[in-house]
Amino acid sequence: MRSGNHWRALAVFGLALWFLSAATHASAQEDEQGPEPDPRHRVGHYAIETPGIPYRVIHETRLLYGWEPRNADTETYQRTPDQPTNDGDRETTDWFIEVPEAYRADRPAGLLIMIQSGVRRRCPEAWREALSDHNLIYVGFPAGQARRPWFAHARAIIGVQLLAERYALDPRRIYMVGMDNGATVANAASVLTPDYFRASFILFGGAFPADLNFRGDEIPGFAPNADRRALRNASQRSTLVYFNGDDDIEREIALLPATAYDRAGFNVVVIDEPEHGSDSVPGAEHLAVALDAFERPFHRDARRDYQRGVRLAERGKRGEALPMLLDALSIGSTADFAEDARAKLTELQDAYAAELAVIEAHLAAGELDEAGQALSAFDRAWGDFGETDTDRLEEALGEASRAQRGRD
Repeated sequence: MRSGNHWRALAVFGLALWFLSAATHASAQEDEQGPEPDPRHRVGHYAIETPGIPYRVIHETRLLYGWEPRNADTETYQRTPDQPTNDGDRETTDWFIEVPEAYRADRPAGLLIMIQSGVRRRCPEAWREALSDHNLIYVGFPAGQARRPWFAHARAIIGVQLLAERYALDPRRIYMVGMDNGATVANAASVLTPDYFRASFILFGGAFPADLNFRGDEIPGFAPNADRRALRNASQRSTLVYFNGDDDIEREIALLPATAYDRAGFNVVVIDEPEHGSDSVPGAEHLAVALDAFERPFHRDARRDYQRGVRLAERGKRGEALPMLLDALSIGSTADFAEDARAKLTELQDAYAAELAVIEAHLAAGELDEAGQALSAFDRAWGDFGETDTDRLEEALGEASRAQRGRD
């Protein structure tokens, strides 16, 4: 697995200890309710806010675009690299996080980072089920100025680092979604930084590094001076999925970058729905197509996990089989074996829940010997996977035993 190389790539951007230790907090409403809980492995909706992004990350991201820094930029980079920097007139930088209740610390999750114009930051309602099905954490933030895509790009990089500090992440599955001004950012992220962002879902547009010609008019590229060798290397690693919802000339313009990337050797998928329009986010069925394209390279590994999980279950090693099947479905939920894997997983989950219910029923009835025997059998059957529930029930059994001795 390439996780070590991937996270070591973070050092390229020189993320400072200052930034990692900078105070982050949830929304103002949550602050009014009291101190923020331990952020590690937190599920649900919340915001992360920092004083800004270290200048060095902005500077080094712009270099990937072929930017030539001025002397003043270089001096700032050398003297105050950790200076907090914000886009526009904002005083802070924030990210909106949505973590499915199904998230587990022992199952590394992927990230789905969505960048769009305006104040929209929440995960589209129709996409929420996919977060759980694909074991994805959602990160949303506004795209900012179209002429400064590198700022939102750097913000996405910092978002990956912030989430890596809080969650178990699968570095292979860091995906971008871009809409409106965010389409250019998402496109650039997977082309210029494939170590971070393996794939992008680009809605109603996109952009190419070099200038493109459309009916005699020039469409400026987002990085005409970028390193050409790096771009060629990215073509072997990145998956780009384009969604078009327009027809006529808008359709031609929207799909022009897709055609250019296809000719350049990138893995390109086009979802062409001219009747959809460009005012609303694509539906869950369209996201499913994109995620299938993103994760198809992992299906071989997922199939191996699925087959191994089935064999473990057949040998009675249910505590090893269940997480194996969960992992298989995390990166293979659209694979041809997914239906069978889901059925076996449901069978194991039902057995797990039923055995928990038996122990809890014995406890509720005061049948402590029976509860202890059932708990021992549960621990043997589910091992590390059931550790949290085992610890909880052992504590409950201990309290019930002490209470019973007190009554005697």
